[in-house]
Amino acid sequence: MPVAISINNETLCKDDLEELARKCQVTRIGKRLKATVLIPEGKLSRFRVGRKLKVGVQTLCVWGNRYNAEALSGLYDRQPTGLASKLTATRQQAVVDWVIEGIPDGEPDWTLESLQLKIKKEPGVSFGVEGVRRPLNTHSLRYITPRPCHSKAELEAQQQFRNALSKSASNILADYLAPKRVWIFFQDESR
Repeated sequence: MPVAISINNETLCKDDLEELARKCQVTRIGKRLKATVLIPEGKLSRFRVGRKLKVGVQTLCVWGNRYNAEALSGLYDRQPTGLASKLTATRQQAVVDWVIEGIPDGEPDWTLESLQLKIKKEPGVSFGVEGVRRPLNTHSLRYITPRPCHSKAELEAQQQFRNALSKSASNILADYLAPKRVWIFFQDESR
């Protein structure tokens, strides 16, 4: 028989917890506050509370135990575990600046491997390609490649289509948008 989850920390009453849950701007913490309200009510089973909040029963148990032990501070996110980044914030910014400035003369395109080799020249720093990708990703710098041209693409037919579309669109839109300039963009996915 499963053991019931008990909330025995009474630093805040039910109404205060409900108000905090409603006003909380961080969804994860608001969800945890709602759990501390719904569990002691006893109207819903812990399975139903978990389903309502879209979390597992074990997660509810963890939240309940943390709330009992530490009150509200137990519901906040804890410091994530794991290794700290080997690149300092200034070095991360330097890598981002290298990518934004562009490729130096005489070097091929920037790749994660080439950036990794450039960073390795610094004493005491060595790590994998993922260690280069992560800081770039946090600054919204991602490697983008253009779509390849289809092997059976008919370039002349595409150009004729563009010209015909341009003429017919200008005739149609001339009545509606006479003073405005209209740009029409399209992408040919197949041929």
